[in-house]
Amino acid sequence: MRPPTAMNATNRATAGPRSRPGTPLLVAASAALVAVLLVLAVGTAVSGGSGAGGALVGGGLVLAVLVVGAVVVNATAARFPELSLAVALGVFTLEAGALLVAFATLDGSTLLDGTLSRGWLAGAVAAGAFGWMVGHTVGFVRLRIPAFEEPGVAAVGEARRATSGVGSETVRADAR
Repeated sequence: MRPPTAMNATNRATAGPRSRPGTPLLVAASAALVAVLLVLAVGTAVSGGSGAGGALVGGGLVLAVLVVGAVVVNATAARFPELSLAVALGVFTLEAGALLVAFATLDGSTLLDGTLSRGWLAGAVAAGAFGWMVGHTVGFVRLRIPAFEEPGVAAVGEARRATSGVGSETVRADAR
């Protein structure tokens, strides 16, 4: 077992049930789903079946695209962290392309002529994307990942290096 470092001790001290690695994705997916369900409820109440159908199709599209993209990026980041940015950019491009193809297909069909409400479909896509964005932000904020090393933590690290012999000559020279 690896001896605890200052960073490990900090992470353990702030770790809680909300700080698991999958939390941002679960929070994002939950927030997007809630937003889509709200649009679905309002669309059904206002426009009946066409509003419900439009909201279901739009919400389903945006949720499927965002969840699949997030799973691909997370799986890549876990196995090949050096490829994370490239894969994230590629996935984002493919997500936009997939939505574009889906919307072009829907626009070319007769479904938007009365079966599905164009406005509620767009509203569900917008609400789902906004819910995903807010949920992802909240999920990552809850992870509590330190973005910098506190001055006290750095001093502990230097003291450890001095006692382990790594860089001890520099530390001893500075101590004189």
